[in-house]
Amino acid sequence: MTRLLIIMVLFFVASMEAQKASAPSSSQPDKIASDELVTLTNEWVAAINAKDRAKLEALMAPDYALYGWNGEKWAARLEWLDNLFNHIKIDAYSHQNIAPQVYAASPM
Repeated sequence: MTRLLIIMVLFFVASMEAQKASAPSSSQPDKIASDELVTLTNEWVAAINAKDRAKLEALMAPDYALYGWNGEKWAARLEWLDNLFNHIKIDAYSHQNIAPQVYAASPM
């Protein structure tokens, strides 16, 4: 179960980067981006708990692959989804105290 949790967290981080839409102009772009990450996290959790494959697929990039902390490839997108829907039983999945960190790209 611990490995599954690590997999879910890693997948979440990768998905957020893949799905991040351009933020509207604002005097607080980091706050807007942080709020968006929290919203996407909540959508991710709800989709896992609801077994909503369509929503999860919408949140995942087509070329998504799950990698471990050491750079080892653990699962391609289809394998990850197959594991979630056919091989793993999750009674309840949640995140608490979400504190996203937004890093601005440095200008070139």
